[in-house]
Amino acid sequence: MPYATQSNLIERFGKQELVDILPGEGPETINDSLVLVALDDASNEIDSYLAERYTLPLDVVPPILVQVACDVARYKYYACDVTDEVEKRYTARLEWLGKVAEGDAGLGISSEPAGS
Repeated sequence: MPYATQSNLIERFGKQELVDILPGEGPETINDSLVLVALDDASNEIDSYLAERYTLPLDVVPPILVQVACDVARYKYYACDVTDEVEKRYTARLEWLGKVAEGDAGLGISSEPAGS
């Protein structure tokens, strides 16, 4: 299950961005399937870091993960036309996730080693 939704992306980046980058079949529509793929890919990437310290799936999704998932999904749906801003946000989120995996940052929830 994705950590963020299409609505979260629209709240953060605006509907027009999704229409421009992932156009649907009609004018001013969004390709919902491609948005879901980007959100799923983002969640899978996040899980690859969280699995080091947390039992997955998480019982509660902390708000920080919604933010991270939006930035990672945004990077995924931009594909080859990534802007500097989108790439910087993605890189910063991966650095933070690395710190979470190493135990130098947290989600604000109790951690249990995977498999405990």
